[in-house]
Amino acid sequence: MPSERPPEAETVPPSLGAVALYLGLYLLTTVVVFRAGSFVPEGTGYVLLMALFVIPLGLAERGHLTPAWEVFFLFATPLLPILVVIDPFEAGLFGYDAYSFTIPALDYLRNGASIGAFVNADGDWPAFYAVSLAFQQLAGVDTGFLSKYFPLFVVAIPFVVYAGVELLAPRRIAFYTGMAVASTRTLVLFEVKFVDETIAVLLFFTAILYLALATRERRAVVGLAVVIAALALTHHATSAFFGILLACMLGASLIERVPLPGVLARRLYPRRGRPIDIGITGTVVVAFGVGAVFLFLAPQVTTELVNTAYGALFEGQQTAAPAQSGAGGGIFSVSGVPPRQLVSRAAILVFALMAGVTAFGVLTRYDAAYWEVGWVGAAGIFAMLYFASLVGGRVVPLDPIRILLFLVATITPPTLSIISRARLPSRLSRLVSERRVFSVIRSVVAVLIVSALILTQVAAFDPHVLYTNPDETVIGEGHHTSAQFGASQWTERHYSGAVLGAERSLWVAYDNNYRNPIHGEGACESLLTVWRPETGDSRPSDVSVVFDSTDVSLTRAGTEPYIPGKASNTQAPPNYNPGPPECGTFVRSKFAK
Repeated sequence: MPSERPPEAETVPPSLGAVALYLGLYLLTTVVVFRAGSFVPEGTGYVLLMALFVIPLGLAERGHLTPAWEVFFLFATPLLPILVVIDPFEAGLFGYDAYSFTIPALDYLRNGASIGAFVNADGDWPAFYAVSLAFQQLAGVDTGFLSKYFPLFVVAIPFVVYAGVELLAPRRIAFYTGMAVASTRTLVLFEVKFVDETIAVLLFFTAILYLALATRERRAVVGLAVVIAALALTHHATSAFFGILLACMLGASLIERVPLPGVLARRLYPRRGRPIDIGITGTVVVAFGVGAVFLFLAPQVTTELVNTAYGALFEGQQTAAPAQSGAGGGIFSVSGVPPRQLVSRAAILVFALMAGVTAFGVLTRYDAAYWEVGWVGAAGIFAMLYFASLVGGRVVPLDPIRILLFLVATITPPTLSIISRARLPSRLSRLVSERRVFSVIRSVVAVLIVSALILTQVAAFDPHVLYTNPDETVIGEGHHTSAQFGASQWTERHYSGAVLGAERSLWVAYDNNYRNPIHGEGACESLLTVWRPETGDSRPSDVSVVFDSTDVSLTRAGTEPYIPGKASNTQAPPNYNPGPPECGTFVRSKFAK
């Protein structure tokens, strides 16, 4: 397939002035987001972060960067937003996932649970936890340090994307794709939260790398099988998503054998490159291996996932409500929605534009390659799942953000490839000046599309995440103050009952029994209730104060207890604590013994 790829233009390193500008902005952004956020306008950090992503795009377009400089930008640029989320200056972890799910699962496996019991206990696949335990033992670090800094390896994911796409498309397209993936809110706002999907995402893109190699070397099929096996043991949904991509690429290689209508047969037939070289035997082996994991290792989990997906797709059931705006409206509402959120939601328009470009290019006079047809098909499936989850409710039991990363990665390369190969009408193509102008236009359009996509992802950062302030927290985000963690530690040592609070992660972080506010009505008199100023409630009166500080207080009422968040809208959903509001033990997770 090397004949399909045009030769790269002469590469040169960026000028010293451009490098100085990038590094200067990098340092300035670091100072603003970690130390000086309260002294600058709110939009400053967003502008600086956006500039750090766009400058490498401009340098690549204008100066044809050398591979070494492209790799540098692919590592350096996402490292800063990843560190912003991990935030060494914060007392705890971002979000609730690690406290409420991942760390308890890690402890459960460490305590000697069998693989079958572990998988069926809460639907977690074992590979991520096994790797985490091995790393923890080798490094000799505690669970808190592991949970905070182990996800740093996701900074390598954009490079793996770059390496895989570069085997299929021109290097500049691979670089733009890597930068788009590096900015995706899934990568920087979710994968760094110490969740079991983190390693699976790296394996997903490593499998794409081997899949691209399989178009050239048959030996790469062995590596592909090993990576897919590891992926299948790491995360169920990510395995299924790669299965979608693999099926679409195999389907592209079979199009020539399918009796399509005349128009589609002429337009959709891939005319460049070779199909993936794994053959029917390799496909059967891979499918059997993945199927064995789902059907034999975790039959209960597999059955539940299939039933959920079937009910959502064919019976109108929802695994969760559709996405809502910060102002309470739907995803398309604009009244009262802050401008930053409007920019973030404009990603839907960018994806619609990219989908239109790919559809027009593949179905008209554009000569599509095998990989492009397959990736466009997979991107279409991911786009439908993502859009349906946003608008109509989740059709699979996953937050839409989990699908977004795979959509960005699969739709960006074929879109840019189609733009780069667009041609002038024949009556104009004979003019050299017109061809040069059109080449510039194609380059500008590609940079604008990728920049617009990056802008929507940078805008997804909430201000309290972008700007470090260890003295302030937001309900639901898991960035607690040291005093609040101190209250949780005190409770774990001196209290054995249940705690009623507006946020679960703070209390389960130190093995406290927890009850949701919705389940707090009519609770027993001995229940400890938590007041935090972020709920919007006034400090409770007529209660016995057990623990008190500026950020948090623990109280006990003689009659009706104080219900956190009752005066506001901060009450969380039941969140795996179902049951009537009776005195009982609501433990931190299903893994607690």
